[in-house]
Amino acid sequence: EGAGEVWASDISEEMTALAQDAYPSTGITYSVRDAARFDGIPTGHFDLVIMNMAIHLLADLNAFAKGIHSLLKPGGRFVFSTDHPLRYVAYKAIDAYDVDIVGEYEEYLTERAIQTYNPWSGREDLNMYSRPFGAYLNACGRNGLYVQEVREPETVTGSADNPMRTGAPYKMIVLAVKP
Repeated sequence: EGAGEVWASDISEEMTALAQDAYPSTGITYSVRDAARFDGIPTGHFDLVIMNMAIHLLADLNAFAKGIHSLLKPGGRFVFSTDHPLRYVAYKAIDAYDVDIVGEYEEYLTERAIQTYNPWSGREDLNMYSRPFGAYLNACGRNGLYVQEVREPETVTGSADNPMRTGAPYKMIVLAVKP
């Protein structure tokens, strides 16, 4: 078992360089690119595509899901993680932020762009998109990726000496499959 081929990309030249330095002779194909750019990547080629905590930076979920669908082989899997809609409850429970929970959820159903800064990429032109969780699932379904599983892990953070737990999850993981 194991991967016959691995491709890795990030918007940050610095993060890509760190990965290349950490795994220099593993045969991984590295690239610096926006996640929604699929040029130069073979179609119908991959068994698995993973996106960790970046899907909320994409403006057009439908175009992205369509692109992921084109990259996957039949039976291929797409796994992504994102913030949980209850994240502010979790943050409040572990005293991570002084947050107005009611205020944060007043506009939950309204999709909106929020300008953000990514310290790893040095880019100040990034938007984070606040949208209901259903928007991610619907984009998958509309583009032939069928959601097989959603996981909502328990929030455990802090240090080994001072772990903080709450029953309110702040991250979630989705597995979608191309039939």
